[in-house]
Amino acid sequence: MFRPRGPEEKEEQERKGLFYYEHVAAFKSSADYIEKAKIIELEVVFKEFSIQNYQLAKIAKTKMDYVKSAAIWLYINIIGTIVVLSYTVILHVAWGG
Repeated sequence: MFRPRGPEEKEEQERKGLFYYEHVAAFKSSADYIEKAKIIELEVVFKEFSIQNYQLAKIAKTKMDYVKSAAIWLYINIIGTIVVLSYTVILHVAWGG
């Protein structure tokens, strides 16, 4: 993942929240953001944090899947390198090197 990941769900793409950095940056000024933040209710805050938590969990899962895959390929390459180096040493000794 070389670029920031946007939300996948259509409703999430159109939502204007108060905690996601792109939503916060969309306000014209910090005063506008503060005014909007002052009037939100506890239920809205809970929903915002829940949505953020869900999105972050999906991002973390995808990244960890890539990490697991990279680790498997690393182990395969380490074993392959050991095999090739061992084979090279055996051939070198066998041919009187």
